[in-house]
Amino acid sequence: MWQEIEAAPAQVMLFYSDRGEQAIRQGDSEIAEAWSDQAAEYWKQAIALTPGNYIEANNWLKIARRFE
Repeated sequence: MWQEIEAAPAQVMLFYSDRGEQAIRQGDSEIAEAWSDQAAEYWKQAIALTPGNYIEANNWLKIARRFE
């Protein structure tokens, strides 16, 4: 059960990330930014639950300047 709890934020992040990519394809950068902000928040939660499991996400947060 703990593995499911650990994976939940990453699954939600994938949803938000997909929506952000869809908004980019539709040319709506404002909506894309909002979806990306939400994805970043869930990545932070996933990283907090399982540090070291999401190295690429951690790098993305730093590059995108969304990591506090």
